[in-house]
Amino acid sequence: MRPLLIIVLLLTFGNIALAQSFKGFVIDKTTRESIPYANVKLVGTNKGAITSDNGYFSLGNMQTGSYELVITSIGYDTLRETIIIKSEEAQNRKFFMTPVVAEQKTVTIRSRTDRVLRQTTANISNYRVNPQQVSKLPSIGGSSDLVQYLSVLPGVINNGDQGGQVYFRGGTSAQNLNLLDGIVIYNPYHSVGLYSVFETDILKSVDVYTAGFNADYGSRASGVLDVKTKDGTKGKTNLNLNAGPFVASATVDGPLYFNKDKDNSLTYLLSVRGSYLDQVAPKLYPYAEQNGTNLPYKMLDVIGKVTLAGTGGSKIGLTGFNFTDEAALSNDAIFRWYNTGFGGNFSLVPASSNVVITGTLATSTYQITVDEETSLPRKASINGFNGGLNFSYFNNNNELKYGIGAIGNSANFTARSPNLILTDLEANNTEIFGYIKYRAVNTRWVVEPGFRLQYYASLNVFSPEPRLAIKYNVDENIRIKGAAGLYSQNLFSTTSDRDVVSLFNGYAISPDNARDGNGNKVSNPIQLARHFVFGGEWDVNDRLQLNAEAYLKEYNQVINYNREKTSISDPDYIAEEGIAYGIDLFARYSLDDSYLQVGYSIARVNRTFGDNTYAPAFDRRHNLNMLAGHSFGRNKSWDFNIRWALGSGFPFTQTVAFYEQLNFGGGVDGNPINSNGQLGIYYGTNADFNRGRLPYYHRLDASIKKNFKLSKHAKLGISAGVTNAYNRANLFYIDRVSQRRFDQLPILPTLSMNISL
Repeated sequence: MRPLLIIVLLLTFGNIALAQSFKGFVIDKTTRESIPYANVKLVGTNKGAITSDNGYFSLGNMQTGSYELVITSIGYDTLRETIIIKSEEAQNRKFFMTPVVAEQKTVTIRSRTDRVLRQTTANISNYRVNPQQVSKLPSIGGSSDLVQYLSVLPGVINNGDQGGQVYFRGGTSAQNLNLLDGIVIYNPYHSVGLYSVFETDILKSVDVYTAGFNADYGSRASGVLDVKTKDGTKGKTNLNLNAGPFVASATVDGPLYFNKDKDNSLTYLLSVRGSYLDQVAPKLYPYAEQNGTNLPYKMLDVIGKVTLAGTGGSKIGLTGFNFTDEAALSNDAIFRWYNTGFGGNFSLVPASSNVVITGTLATSTYQITVDEETSLPRKASINGFNGGLNFSYFNNNNELKYGIGAIGNSANFTARSPNLILTDLEANNTEIFGYIKYRAVNTRWVVEPGFRLQYYASLNVFSPEPRLAIKYNVDENIRIKGAAGLYSQNLFSTTSDRDVVSLFNGYAISPDNARDGNGNKVSNPIQLARHFVFGGEWDVNDRLQLNAEAYLKEYNQVINYNREKTSISDPDYIAEEGIAYGIDLFARYSLDDSYLQVGYSIARVNRTFGDNTYAPAFDRRHNLNMLAGHSFGRNKSWDFNIRWALGSGFPFTQTVAFYEQLNFGGGVDGNPINSNGQLGIYYGTNADFNRGRLPYYHRLDASIKKNFKLSKHAKLGISAGVTNAYNRANLFYIDRVSQRRFDQLPILPTLSMNISL
């Protein structure tokens, strides 16, 4: 790997020395925040670029002379500026774009910008989410949240209103890489599934990869959630307050130092969000408790960030967070978890080259416990670090990116099986990686080959992982695309795929004593996956875009906690084979003041252990989401949004019979004839596992919001909404013994308020 990187560095800096280029940053004029994915074009030439996630672009092989530069981005006025290229000068400019007052005139800009982006990037199994999209979603409890928006994307499944995990195209939740400003977050979702740990007000950009991601991401075998927060505003101090019946939040950001002439600054951002649902639910929604829906739970999220920005576009950011969660599904089981972490990242833009150097060094900890009256507490914890150094060389729409890094984890897991057999696992994991990828773009083709070498030092195992993404532009409006890759990881979830509902979502390091379906010890605990994706895009016109993708994920082994352990000699962990495949369809239609998007997925997920093949608890055959909105009134100050979701039932194991289960508490001298046992449940053989299906799930949410302008910098928003508008009784679970039914969220009307200063 070292000789390869040296060669790449020499070639890269060799190209830099020979090429005359023009580079720059695209920045929001009001907030001084960089604008990602803006379209940069030189009029009268074939040269253009899309800005990176930090607003950077580079136009290479320039001839001396005068050019008209045009920059477009969604939500901003088009920027036109004349630039002059002189061969003796290396230019690095900043371009400031003005936000539009209202977005009723941005459909054409949106269509052209999105189209150029789709033509010049592979864009396979990737959804880019911005905070404006999240905020328009009719939200549970009147507070918009990223996890609720993820649920409307094709290929993304969550396990209901009261389950806190998200699955990407058949992978487990533990097989997703979750990042916050480059810091690994092991569990970004609160227990009851209503909220993530990411407050909408602090979001800058979100990249969701459901499959086929390239070599710059690794250590996970299914998907990626990459969240980047905004920097504090340079010009003034901002305060955002949100309050609803479930949660309240406050976000403040602004400058600690700002030199407008040199455009360097030191800014801060602080966000706090907490819930009080456990106190208000009995008063606002007493019928929910009566119907068996447990609403009381607590959460508190705190995120802080400090950013030092230099004149030439370089910057350093420090991010810290602390997330806590508590939920009680019943009187005898209380779930508690917390996430805490801290990390720094930097972006360095040398004045004399086209290379952007970025790096991250971070540490984080996650711990979850379950206190139960009937057994000893279950607990799991993991703490670790991650760090890396990345080099990106831009030349128009072409990009060469490479890097190195390391990851370390220490995990503990203690629990008892349903048969009270103790499991206690403690292990460490160290990974070293290097990667390289290249994006080559011409009129017809986008080719993105990549290669990642993952070394699991604690196991002395090398994992070479080739990746490839290709797109062919049939014409300006139609594109065909595909991707394939090999992926690996050394972590698994302490929640078994066989659990129908489980909030105990911990992590553990793949053990060396797992057994396969034939009873043989697994020789290599590393979990491998192969991804294959094929699809197409069609821009029907400026308003309507269609996307279709078929995918296949193959897992050589998926490590699972052995829920069937009945004796000390039985393995604690089993290694199953897995496969997931399906088709995702997505359509978006935009008018000047309205939008409609529809996503549909048909999928199948299987796990195989020995002779038994079953569907895991998150296997949903059909999933449909429709989202629509309309802005109206003077200055478009009214927003109406509606969402309807439909999903086929999750699998579950049916009850075969009940029996008396004796615990033989009296030992060998006890008389089983006179002993009183407990009620046991017989679920049948392994062939009967998860053969049943729950009823279909569907729900309608709607909201309407009125925005008031109080002064030049002060705004007030008042929202009224309803969750589960027609009070659909969506089944959560049924107590097998008492036959008592527990439903998911009932109809929940909400009223919330937002103040921005």
